[in-house]
Amino acid sequence: MPLRRSPGLFMALAAALLLLGAPGSSPALAAGRIALVIGNAAYPTAPLKNPVNDASDMAAALRKLGFEVTLLRDASMQQMEEAVRAFGLKLRQGGLGLFYFAGHGVQVAGENYLVPVNAVIQTEGDVKYGCLNAGLVLAKMEDAGNGPNVVILDACRNNPFARSFRSAEAGLARMDAPTGSIIAYATAPGKVAADGEGRNGLYTQHLLRNIATPGLSITDLFMGVREAVVRDSGKKQVPWENTSLIGRFSFAGQAVASVPVPAPAVSAPTGAAAVRPQTAPATSPDEARLMQAMREEWSFKHDLERVRKLAKPLAAKGSIYGRYALGWLSDDEGQRRQAIARAAEQGIALAMAHHAEFIEENPAAPGDESEARAWLQKAVALGEPRAKASLGELLIKGAGGPRDVAGGERLLTEAARALPGYNLLVGTTYLGLAGKELPKEIAQERGMGYLRRGAALGDANAMTQLGFEHLFGKGAVAKSEKEAVWWFSQAAAKDNVYGMTTLAGILRYGRGEVAANPVSSARWFRRAAELGSESGVIQLAQMTMLGEGVPKDLPGGLATLKGLADKGSGYAQVELGKMYEMGEGVPENLPEAYFWFVVAAARDDIEGTVWRDALAPKLMAEQRAEIEARAAKWKLKAAK
Repeated sequence: MPLRRSPGLFMALAAALLLLGAPGSSPALAAGRIALVIGNAAYPTAPLKNPVNDASDMAAALRKLGFEVTLLRDASMQQMEEAVRAFGLKLRQGGLGLFYFAGHGVQVAGENYLVPVNAVIQTEGDVKYGCLNAGLVLAKMEDAGNGPNVVILDACRNNPFARSFRSAEAGLARMDAPTGSIIAYATAPGKVAADGEGRNGLYTQHLLRNIATPGLSITDLFMGVREAVVRDSGKKQVPWENTSLIGRFSFAGQAVASVPVPAPAVSAPTGAAAVRPQTAPATSPDEARLMQAMREEWSFKHDLERVRKLAKPLAAKGSIYGRYALGWLSDDEGQRRQAIARAAEQGIALAMAHHAEFIEENPAAPGDESEARAWLQKAVALGEPRAKASLGELLIKGAGGPRDVAGGERLLTEAARALPGYNLLVGTTYLGLAGKELPKEIAQERGMGYLRRGAALGDANAMTQLGFEHLFGKGAVAKSEKEAVWWFSQAAAKDNVYGMTTLAGILRYGRGEVAANPVSSARWFRRAAELGSESGVIQLAQMTMLGEGVPKDLPGGLATLKGLADKGSGYAQVELGKMYEMGEGVPENLPEAYFWFVVAAARDDIEGTVWRDALAPKLMAEQRAEIEARAAKWKLKAAK
């Protein structure tokens, strides 16, 4: 079951939803969004690397989210004070207020001060008059009577004036958040944060990575950022918040609440859908766990032992859910389709979704799209989240019935909320529509937002997909091998074999910005092999033959590769053929290479066919005929 990038759907009002918050957002959010962003780095005595970049990138991200942003770079004391006063006046209009500061911050006598670049500080007493009291920002917000308000302080670097101070307090002091506000610190009160080695500081880097995630509440946003910073800093930096927020909201639009979806008008269904049951059969706790396990494996059909273990005892007892799951696991496509269709007829909602998707993707008659839509409507009525994603797509495309953009958008949102992994489904749906049914920029921004939301919720498949988006840079994001490797590393850390083997492949040879690292590559391939990845076993065997990143062991690596090839692995057969053709690790042997390509091609292996046809002209006709006869005998022997 390969990753299904189904075209998604999006309404023309999507931009407004992103700017003002989707239905269900608080009125305050719709009233306006005002932000003051300051980044100070050019300090004469203690310059910093990241703050101006942090502030510039934060301002750009906030503008995309509908904020009216005032951005100050390397600001003086006068500029900061004037900007804070103007900020407070704007907040009196109501709406969401956000203050962000990156740069040096110090505490004196329990008060926090944000340091301008022209500050002349010789003693603690100078701070009060030469730096901006962070309490002034909170006071302006509280006086404005707006809400909610957000204060983000990435200002916990080491105190550059510590030698001149009587006290030795590090970092910033804790501040109480006024009602309806949240104060977020890059690290815990009294602690310090590193300036960072890349373009952005560690804290702001992760904040930027997740702030545009649709439906991600502000509390979940900061929690996810904290988890990432703690992990990446080796627990040396722990972000912290003080909050008195009332209500929930998301920077990128509040996720739509689950509400009944009116069934769009469709022509009367025919065939199986016309006689389908009106209620789902009752499920036992074990059957419910089985269905959930199948949903969680929706995107990549691999490592399905959990599903198989749950299904076998149920099927032995005659459970229709158990029989459906075993059929769904079948490698025989015909048997798989029959099992799904039969389960759909028996009223299993997930099977209805699978059945409808097959009909829609393989139409045989003009009415098939309406048939698929009818099955999905039934499954949605039974509460099946997979069906919500598929029906949402059809509604906005207008496939099989009237077009209903708003209804489709609502269903996609509900599907994404139902299961972390479905953010990947919804995200790739939007990316598939970019420049087609939907405006390219809007569809891509929406799609990437859902992918990031899935990743923030811990879905390793979403992390892997984000890696591919950055690796190829097809338009949704800029191409960046470093960013791709970062996402593949996150997925690999969760034992995701796709992310792991892709990461290992990049590290084996190097790619673009990423230098080759055979030792790390071999380590990741070994871990993938331990998890049952055929690719991991084969690549590690090749590296062992060549001595790349591991001690060279030509006989051992070759034995592993030939063993898999002899057992019928088309991948191993093609890779073995390549090594013989190019003389990598073994002497060049074109007849032996051709043999393995022929064997692979006989299994309808596309790559084997391509390599066989490319090598054929280099061999005499008689030689090819002899090798092909040998391959035919090998195939008969292997079949026995």
